[in-house]
Amino acid sequence: MDARQTIKIKSSFSKPLQHIAMTSMLSFYSIGVVIYELLGSEPENLIEYIACAGSVVFPLLTARLVWRLLKTRDAITISPEGLCDRRLADETIPWKNINDVASWNDNREQTIVLGIDPHQVDQLGRGIKSRIVRASLFRMPKGIYIDGRVLSIDFDRLFELVAAYHRTYGKPKSV
Repeated sequence: MDARQTIKIKSSFSKPLQHIAMTSMLSFYSIGVVIYELLGSEPENLIEYIACAGSVVFPLLTARLVWRLLKTRDAITISPEGLCDRRLADETIPWKNINDVASWNDNREQTIVLGIDPHQVDQLGRGIKSRIVRASLFRMPKGIYIDGRVLSIDFDRLFELVAAYHRTYGKPKSV
């Protein structure tokens, strides 16, 4: 593997399309209930109230999922300068700001955790800083979490690439 090249990893279509199909069906169902039951009357039970809310929420969620699928086609960029996960933010995280690269498994969900140097968090962009703050609120290890489930590459290969670039361009480990 040549660590001097820039690698672009695309989003997978399968998982997002499943979510889009599900929210589309819920949208049609909610709108259908609203049209059929409520056209001439006020909501009378909980199902009708849920259908009213769903007829607004589910189409918006479907539109957001479609927009996100189209926008983040190139999900992750790994380069000698750093790593950029466009699903999180448009900023690139320089390798010098990453202390450690680790794998975290939780209920069959594999995630890469990038340990960010706490003294250099302020140098990062606003989108990345907000992700670090949110992670610390939920008592998760401080860092950036990269979800490898909906990518066109398998998790082990992604982790291998990120670790190799970090070894080459990141901070040397203190002994």
